[in-house]
Amino acid sequence: MSRSQLSVSDSYIWIHGWGASEQLWHQAAHALPDADHHYVNFMDCGSSDEMVAAIVERMGVVAASSQRCHLVGWSMGGMLAIEAAAIWLHGAGGDARSVGDVKLCGVASNVRAGGGLEQREAGSDRRSEDDVKLREAVSNAMSREDMRLRQPNEGLLASLVLVGSTLRFVAPTSTEGWPPRVLQRMRQRLAAAPEQTLHEFAVRLLAPAERQQHEPLEAKLIERFQRPGFTPAGLDAGLAYLASANLADAWAQLCAAQLPVLWLHGEQDPLVPIGAQAEARRLAGPDARSVEYRRLTGQGHVPFLTHPSEWAEEVSRWHEQFQLK
Repeated sequence: MSRSQLSVSDSYIWIHGWGASEQLWHQAAHALPDADHHYVNFMDCGSSDEMVAAIVERMGVVAASSQRCHLVGWSMGGMLAIEAAAIWLHGAGGDARSVGDVKLCGVASNVRAGGGLEQREAGSDRRSEDDVKLREAVSNAMSREDMRLRQPNEGLLASLVLVGSTLRFVAPTSTEGWPPRVLQRMRQRLAAAPEQTLHEFAVRLLAPAERQQHEPLEAKLIERFQRPGFTPAGLDAGLAYLASANLADAWAQLCAAQLPVLWLHGEQDPLVPIGAQAEARRLAGPDARSVEYRRLTGQGHVPFLTHPSEWAEEVSRWHEQFQLK
């Protein structure tokens, strides 16, 4: 299908995960040659709120060109995408035209429920500064005259694609996530030996069977993760986010809004267990018909790199359904 045949053009915003950079997505984006592609850059982000703001800003760029917007988030990037989508839909859902009116600062704080009261109070000064930046980014994105469309299927936010993501990285059981001590130890390791920490993380991206089949890819991943798209402060902020975020409320908002979501998850994902997808499905309930869950047999945490043909088939199928509307 050529671009001239599309009544509305589509833009995909690609959001990478912890330790990676936008380069991780370039090959995956080739599966959608008829779409425009935008890559989120976190190099100027020192907190998770600033990362969400970077996504929302990019959504505003797409909105300004009246293109249909699809968010694609991998791993932690998927978590940030869930937050950004919830904020966007909340701000777009009413008649309010300013960030103050829709209280997006409050939305940003409420869509993630992780962390206790003491933890939130300890970081209140930093969050206050981050919330100002987030409000500014959302205000810039949503104050444009052509951003008046307010239903997901009719408006500019068309869908969300999640890859190897989760609603909470820290979970009570090993079938859904990891214990808090893993993140605590990883933050300590990052401070003491950042290159080694990134190396160890990159090695864990592939399922055991994939490591045998894709030795050159493993070497390339290790090399790429030595050049992360984060500052040292951003890497630490990312781990802090993974340790505390619980996106159950944001997920409920997306399901209630009936935003189309494609959740792709490798059955052999060694980093984010497949049980994370099952937990999201349970929380969404049987009436959440806008979400499609796909379990990828024999695949690990980076299916778009280890199984490019299957990846292209999945995202092309998802993309094509929007051309029929």
